[in-house]
Amino acid sequence: MNLVLAPSNYIQEKGLIFKIGDFLGKFGKNPLFLADHLVEKIILKKGLKENLERHNFSFKIFPFSGECCEEEISKVIEAIKKGGHDFVVGCGGGKAIDTAKAAAFYTSLPFVSFPTSAATCAAWASSCPLYSKEGYYLGTKELGRSPDLVLVDTQIIAEAPSRLLSAGMGDSLAKWFEGKPTLILKDKSLMADLALNLSNYTYRAIKKFGPKARKDADSNICSKEVEYIVQVNILISGLIGRIGGKDFRSAAAHAFNYALCGVRKASCTLHGERVAIGVLIQFILEGKKEDFIKKVLKLYREIGLPLSMEERGVYFEEGEIEEIAAKVCSDRRIKNLPFSVDEFAFKKAFLELKNLIKSFSLNKEN
Repeated sequence: MNLVLAPSNYIQEKGLIFKIGDFLGKFGKNPLFLADHLVEKIILKKGLKENLERHNFSFKIFPFSGECCEEEISKVIEAIKKGGHDFVVGCGGGKAIDTAKAAAFYTSLPFVSFPTSAATCAAWASSCPLYSKEGYYLGTKELGRSPDLVLVDTQIIAEAPSRLLSAGMGDSLAKWFEGKPTLILKDKSLMADLALNLSNYTYRAIKKFGPKARKDADSNICSKEVEYIVQVNILISGLIGRIGGKDFRSAAAHAFNYALCGVRKASCTLHGERVAIGVLIQFILEGKKEDFIKKVLKLYREIGLPLSMEERGVYFEEGEIEEIAAKVCSDRRIKNLPFSVDEFAFKKAFLELKNLIKSFSLNKEN
């Protein structure tokens, strides 16, 4: 058994950026921060520059282009070497953090995650999904090393668009809905059983705290419910991904998500939103009862998740659905289900879900 469980330290609190320098000194004095222009404005407005200068740091903020690809990672590595930086801080969303994480790995430098949203568990993970410059998913690189430190400022996350927090809940829910059926044909290891139980806790926590967290995030309120859901989306989901190992895996939902990566019309959607919709398609493939699916649809409504791609303004022609089905069925993740899925079955489930959502939406009680 070879487990890379967790970052060395995880610190989560409101207003943490105002004392960020207190936590970084042990890694060096010349960090490279990777952030896109929007995130750069946020962290500078919050006093990052003043705080670091007070602690005698010399630092550079390198602009992130928006895609975690080999070309971008190479640019960051070049900037690290040119600036003589002694550690790397990834700021922003999942792709920025993953790019910084990979650059730190290839230069053998300490790495710090500073997520400004809780849309994925990338800040925790030791893996790095890689894409082409155009956004097509190429595969996931296992780095074999978790971040040295994760710093989570929940006030910054509460001030981010609430849609991001909801997307994180969609990704977290998939840990339970995708993971459970992948264990059916296996002798569960102790770690996989622990991942199963943690993912069920995640599901229950989102049902309990998710609706209030979304409502508070709409008003940029950093409530205890927002704090709880941030922990669920980053810490607990990240831990599940590590301890689940090769037994407790993703399935149809993530296969659907990655099939849409690089599809221009789907670029307006978030990772967790696509995964959440993929979960619903997987329910149809599994033959879940309509009443059960409608309960999940109701939960989606309560936590701000879309029920379909159409709700995000994305419409597919029949030929496009067939192309998506082909990509999904060629993805290794779909094979983690305890039954085979061909392109016809996936397309049928996609269209069946569309009809179910229509009837659900027409019911005024929902």
